[in-house]
Amino acid sequence: MEKDETAGVLSQTLASSPCIKSILPARIRSPLLNDVVLVGHSSIHLREFMQTGALSNIITDLELGVQILSAKVISAEEYVLSTEDAILENGRDEIRYKIRGQPCDDSQPPQIVVLSTALGELVYVYAKTLLGGGVQFVHARRQILGDGYHWPRKYGKQLAVDPE
Repeated sequence: MEKDETAGVLSQTLASSPCIKSILPARIRSPLLNDVVLVGHSSIHLREFMQTGALSNIITDLELGVQILSAKVISAEEYVLSTEDAILENGRDEIRYKIRGQPCDDSQPPQIVVLSTALGELVYVYAKTLLGGGVQFVHARRQILGDGYHWPRKYGKQLAVDPE
């Protein structure tokens, strides 16, 4: 009797860990690259999901210096190519992205990671490839709900992304 094997991708660690709290598949460098963002207590790490099924180390980390409460991925508008068009484009993914109605080129990140912190900030993060082949995180911080020291701890623990 054959056993049916099922494969999947984890989105959270199986056991509670101070090192990694969340695992987010995201395309934060390019529409062509399968990035995986590992969210820790106060830092994030970037890996790439390779064709072999292994994770390669792309960048060490981005240390924020403050506790990360929650993390989500926001995405540009997705659209699906027909199978014929995907084959004509050398078998690349059938999913494409649009930014402001224009197709996203291969150098633009179609997704961004949003982090909420214990200081009442939202941190927006993507990564870019440098001329020498290295990778660098680019991030921006936005303060929400005052100075962050006087707001209730329950705020920022949950993030939701509107699919529209």
